[in-house]
Parts: sequence; C-alpha cells; structure tokens
Amino acid sequence: MLSVKINLFFQKALYLMLLLLQVNFFNLFGSPNFYQMNSDNSKVLVLFLVTISVFIWVPIAITALFKAKERSKHSFNWLIIGFLFCWVAVLFGSSSVYQISLRKAFNFSYYYPIVAYFFPFAWLVKSDFSFVLKSFKFFAYFELLILLIQDLVLSLSGKLFLSFDPFGQQMFMDSGRIMAGTDFLLLACFIIVLARKLKHTLPSYLEVLFFFRVSLSLALFHKE
Repeated sequence: MLSVKINLFFQKALYLMLLLLQVNFFNLFGSPNFYQMNSDNSKVLVLFLVTISVFIWVPIAITALFKAKERSKHSFNWLIIGFLFCWVAVLFGSSSVYQISLRKAFNFSYYYPIVAYFFPFAWLVKSDFSFVLKSFKFFAYFELLILLIQDLVLSLSGKLFLSFDPFGQQMFMDSGRIMAGTDFLLLACFIIVLARKLKHTLPSYLEVLFFFRVSLSLALFHKE
C-alpha cells in the first residue's frame, strides 16, 4: 500500500533525526541557540519532531481502529493514553491552582507529551525492526568512536574539539569527565543484549568490542 510505504519512509527519517538530536549531532558542533532547544534540560526540537511523527502516524492508527485483531494486540496503548490524559488534567489543574496561564503551565511540563512517540515508534519497530536496531547501533558505534578520539586528543594535547551543552560543560569543568553520550551508550548496550536475548543468539564480535570499548571509556578515559 503506497500510503503505508510513504508513512514508513517519513517515520524512518524522523527516527534518524531524533537519534541525531539525542547525540547532539555527535557534539561536533553546537551553539547557545541550539542548546536552548536541544539539550539535557531542553527537548523543544524533540517534541516538535515527535508531534510531526504522531500526526503522520494518525492515518495508520485510524485504519487499525477498524481491525478488531489489531486493537486486541495493543492493550499497553491504554497506559500511554491514560498518562497523557493525566498530564492534561494536571496541566489545567496547575493553571487553576497556581493562577498561571496554560501556556506557562505547559512550559513547565512540555516534555511529558514526548511519550506519545511510543505509538509511531511501536509501529515503526513492528514494520522494520532491523532498520531501527541497525540505525541505533550505528549511531552508538559512531558516538563511541568520536568520544574515544576526543579522550585520546585530550590526553595527548589537552585540547577539546567537541561542543557540549551547558550541563556537559559544567560537568567537565567540575570533574574533568566527559559525560556526553554516556547514557545513550549504556542504553545501546542494553538494547543489543535484549535483541540478542530475544533472538537467542550470542553477540557478534563487533558488539563484544563495543561493550569492551564502552567499559574502557567509562573506566579509564573518563577521569575523576
């Protein structure tokens, strides 16, 4: 079906853009304006892309509503829907109790609706799990490579060529540790192990090397 193929293409593109935002474009460049919209403390761009993804996915969801079998397979959806309804209720409640505008209340909690990405992402995983996994692994491998090069350059010359958001900069100044990407790499390790567990297969040599390098990066290169 042509509409499904088009939807899948855009969902893949949005997924890749979300991965790029998650790793801050591998910290190869950045500016204060960019970090105001995408950093550990700001997810404006992420919410924007998630909103687009959900709207693009809606036609698929409407089609699935007419299929009883499809509805029965996704009972977990109601947990996400319930969460979003609770967020809306809290949003209006906060506006009323604290006598602030809805816009200001939204600014304090705008990142909660990001969980709505569960719906298009679940559909993307079901449609092309191989693409999702391979893309995530590629980003994780490249992120680790960039961080290892930065650690090596830092050890040899004391130069920092990567660009970090304010939180990452502060952590580096306080402890000398490069915190950027650590959570993403650890999540990648978990996903790789989970995927192998589901397939009942052993990790590949490249995956084992990735585990080793993540451990090495955390234990040796990230200085206290």
